[in-house]
Amino acid sequence: MEGIGGDRAAVASHLPQWGHDTWRMYQYYLDKTTPHTTYRWIGTLVIAAIYCL
Repeated sequence: MEGIGGDRAAVASHLPQWGHDTWRMYQYYLDKTTPHTTYRWIGTLVIAAIYCL
């Protein structure tokens, strides 16, 4: 009977790790783009213009 719940526990233990890895990747790219505020605003305006079309 232990095998039935064990699969779910294994999957559930990978979810927090995946979330943490995803957050670290997001933070890495955010930190790399933060100094380039001009390019970020230009990108935001381009995306907003495309959205308005």
